[in-house]
Amino acid sequence: MHVLPVEGLIATWDPAYVERGRHLVMGPARCAACHGDPSPNIARTHEPTLGGGRLFRLGIAGSLVAPNISAHPVDGIGALPDATLARALRHGVDRHGRRMFPVMATDEMSDYDIQAILSYLRASEPEAGWHDARAKLSWFGKVVAAPRLQARANPQDRPRAFVGPERSAAYGQYLADAVAGCRSCHTESGGSSGFVSEAAPYGGRTLRWERESIRAPALRGVRSPIAHMTEQQFIELFRTRANDGGRSPMPWTAFGRMTDDELGALYLHLRTDTASHRAR
Repeated sequence: MHVLPVEGLIATWDPAYVERGRHLVMGPARCAACHGDPSPNIARTHEPTLGGGRLFRLGIAGSLVAPNISAHPVDGIGALPDATLARALRHGVDRHGRRMFPVMATDEMSDYDIQAILSYLRASEPEAGWHDARAKLSWFGKVVAAPRLQARANPQDRPRAFVGPERSAAYGQYLADAVAGCRSCHTESGGSSGFVSEAAPYGGRTLRWERESIRAPALRGVRSPIAHMTEQQFIELFRTRANDGGRSPMPWTAFGRMTDDELGALYLHLRTDTASHRAR
């Protein structure tokens, strides 16, 4: 297949990069929420290792198993070149050149943050244990994934070299779209315009969680719970839910590790018309 460009995206031992990567992996990028220890509630008591193993049932689309992304040289990603890992994050292409199921939001992430994640993964604790991470998708799952796979492989714009961090609506949009992947749940099913708004005030996708069906709430509009929150109440919601032990498809533990400035930026973004903040 065509070799996709990932120039300059290499790991470094620079402490600033490693720490930023740790924060992203354990926090807003929610890597550990999927690739961490799948045991219930373990992530609330300590930062999980990245040995993978969590099973995701996608209904008629099939199923996926989160792979080991620790620095283990055999079971994890320790022996893979930086370019291979960068291509997976930027373009969704695995080590064998195959398109990966579009579950990560990292294709629009800044070059700096891609490098930071690579740097932290290189420095992470090696975790033994190999998990079958091949997509066991049905034909329906492959059809649904195809447009998104193509979009990741052929990005229209070059992501910025550096973004934030700052307490601004623009940085909040970057966190929501390029880091946390809020659109994946809070966009109305079948839509492509972003978060549900006044036109679809009741919520986003209907998610299958354990034996229940849960509809993701709207993040904009008068029906949104955020519409009636102050910034401090919004921040306290994340802090409380991250520690209350409740199970939910929302990765509260990961998002609870975000700083007050990050949550404040996200709040400003969700309370502001994003058209004026769409920057490249």
